[in-house]
Amino acid sequence: MKTAKQLLSLVIIIYSVFAASPEKEIERLLRTLDEIRLSLATKPGTSSLVQIPIYQKLLDIYKQKNDMYNYAVTLNNMSLIYGEAGNFDKALVCADEAYKILENEDKSETHFLQNKQSLQILLLRGRGDIYYYWGKYDFACDFYHKALVIADEYNSGESRAYALNSLALVSKKQNDYKQAIKYDLRALQYYDEDAVYFFDSLVNSYLKDGNLARAKEYLDKIMSYQRVDGGFAPGDLARKYRSSGRYNFQLGIGEQDMDKKNRHLQEAARYFILSYNVFKNMQIGIEVADICRNIGEVCSLLKDYDTAEFYLKNAISILENIRLTAAGKVRRDYLASQLDIYSLLIEVYFHEKNLYNAVDIANLAHAKYLADQIGEKAGSRLTEYSSRKKQADLDGHAVIYYANINSSPLVMIMTKTNIAAYMLNKDAIVKEFRCAPSLNQAVSEYKSRGLKLALKSSSTNNDSYTARNINLDDIVMWYRDLLKTPHNNLQVLQGASRAMFQFLLSPFYLQIKHYTNIVIIPDGILALLPFETFIDTENRYIALSHVLKYEYSLGIFDYLTHIIYPGNRDPLLAFGGAVYNKSTYTNAVIESAQQLAYFTIETRDQLQRGVDVAGSYFQLGLAEWQNLPGTLSEVKSLQAIIPSGKIITGSGVCKKNIRQLSESGELKKYKYLHFATHGIAVPEIPELSALVLSRADDADDCYLRMDEISGLDLNADFVCLSACETGLGRIYSGEGVVGLTQSFLAAGAKGLCVSLWSVADESTMKFMIGVYKLVQEKGVPYSQAITAMKRAFITGEEEDNNHETARGMEINTSGTASRKTGQYSHPFYWAPFVYYGK
Repeated sequence: MKTAKQLLSLVIIIYSVFAASPEKEIERLLRTLDEIRLSLATKPGTSSLVQIPIYQKLLDIYKQKNDMYNYAVTLNNMSLIYGEAGNFDKALVCADEAYKILENEDKSETHFLQNKQSLQILLLRGRGDIYYYWGKYDFACDFYHKALVIADEYNSGESRAYALNSLALVSKKQNDYKQAIKYDLRALQYYDEDAVYFFDSLVNSYLKDGNLARAKEYLDKIMSYQRVDGGFAPGDLARKYRSSGRYNFQLGIGEQDMDKKNRHLQEAARYFILSYNVFKNMQIGIEVADICRNIGEVCSLLKDYDTAEFYLKNAISILENIRLTAAGKVRRDYLASQLDIYSLLIEVYFHEKNLYNAVDIANLAHAKYLADQIGEKAGSRLTEYSSRKKQADLDGHAVIYYANINSSPLVMIMTKTNIAAYMLNKDAIVKEFRCAPSLNQAVSEYKSRGLKLALKSSSTNNDSYTARNINLDDIVMWYRDLLKTPHNNLQVLQGASRAMFQFLLSPFYLQIKHYTNIVIIPDGILALLPFETFIDTENRYIALSHVLKYEYSLGIFDYLTHIIYPGNRDPLLAFGGAVYNKSTYTNAVIESAQQLAYFTIETRDQLQRGVDVAGSYFQLGLAEWQNLPGTLSEVKSLQAIIPSGKIITGSGVCKKNIRQLSESGELKKYKYLHFATHGIAVPEIPELSALVLSRADDADDCYLRMDEISGLDLNADFVCLSACETGLGRIYSGEGVVGLTQSFLAAGAKGLCVSLWSVADESTMKFMIGVYKLVQEKGVPYSQAITAMKRAFITGEEEDNNHETARGMEINTSGTASRKTGQYSHPFYWAPFVYYGK
């Protein structure tokens, strides 16, 4: 049997002999090359990438023959191979070229026309696979559904089967295992030649769904499967081992007897390692990373942390290389789809008491897309962060780093001289609140609400939500609702504030209690919480004892701390008093989840193509805006405080003007930027999150969106978004809240004040004026000035610039203040404003 290297040498010889031969000889060449390619594909220990040179030769021949159908099919095959290996950039180039051929309506050769439908199916599935690998499951699903529609029309059983299986894979990623089973069972009805492939998928689906009996049935079919030659193809062999590993892993998880449990888990590890060896030899990067994750998880449960660390680090190394082949937001989505591997390694390091490495992996997984954006501007990679080397830079700060909040939540604490970590008891806080009537009612409302700002509440939703359905996300959203409603029962709010303190701060609070400056790096849903509202054991708001800053990661915090902008900048540029005209859009408003799903895909496609999406805001019910007279007074007051500052008001507060200021370099001349406008967060499509400005003319819309903000050129020490919900956005696993905050940091802001909910016009004006007075008149840093104004609001002394901690209100168990309170003492007025950055 010839080696892969010998076969490739043979290709070169054959090609040189026949490439310029007559038509008949070219047909022989094609058959010979394809036989060699198949020989390479089935050779054990051979990467599928070795087929690429063959495909490249085939492309030359098909181009010479003007056989554009097979030229496109070959490009699609190359795209799939590059995708499996994790070379997404090359996969996308091949897929794009194939698509251009399909879209070329001038192709008139008979073979192309006769096989156009099958080519469409192949290309749709190929493009879907790329988006699937990238973690863009909604896009992948759209392509797979289109392929299935054409396959049904074309009556192709094989094409139907693979399209259905692709949809099953997406359903599993979305945790809809019953739907995945339905897809795979339908796939088997249409095509059973690639049986092991479909059986492996069904074993996984049934195991995820908790049906071990049915999983065993299909595992037995895999074990008894025989090809005509009596063996297994390498891919099938790897899937056989993997299915056996998954089945034994699930048996081990469910077993109460520790001896039996360990035996099942050890058997699972053995099978997973066998599968790993096959996939590794085939050099299928995606599969190798996935099986490394399986090995890491089972070895962690066996407390074999060294082995778990080895395989999980291997997986992360592969994933990092794959991630860097993607571009832009795709990197963010890809990381979110693979984050559980990082979480597992953090947990392994926690158990090994290797806390510096745990912090470094958390930093590697947190806010990578933002770090990439900042890094591109800074000319360096921000993810290369060593907590051990940088610990000395934390002078005067305590850092609280939350991780794995959706699985096994833990928190790591770093100071200049110490590092520690604790597991958090998520079940305890759920148990604390599970019987609260107001929470149960709120959960029911959240579940039926749909898109908060656009969809009408469903009147036909008959689901019954009981206490056992409540999770941490529900509790956080309920707590936010208590904070956002100043007329709620104060005792309920204070009880919730104490419980939040017990869950998120109490386990380690004594270690950080004496630190004035605390940096919070939240994870997941925690990014929507103002920690300042928690009440400590002395019945005081945390805001009265500490100055809190929020960060996306330690790497970003370190960068923002050390960046230096020119000192000779003007002090302030403030925007306010925008004029909001009545909208004239005619699009229908979205009123159903189905409409929202279609709208989401369509809008993202329009954003990618640079098409105007102003009408999308109307469809979301976000097109009518009231003028904010307080914002005009606010910026005029700021100019009185900082006479050398500049303000822009009225129609000048428009996107066209801001773009021109950025392009001319004018925006870079200001230390501080202030936006007193409306703001919106669209979690379903974070790219639509925007500041709402005046509309300059019909050629431009009034929405300064995320991507447009991140493209601005700033050298600002501080940006204040004195607008509603500017701190909100979509929560991505690992990335955190993706919204306006990230966009301004990416544009060059070193510090940022944003709001976590809709704010009141008058109280916000007083708050912001107070902040700038403290900065200008007393030289207080912005983070401290924001905290000082919170304390002034709490005590009812918002007109007083004295911001000593001792003046804070103390809260007793009866809910009454021992010092005076004012009209803005409720957290609704002061708690939404949080500080990100230096």
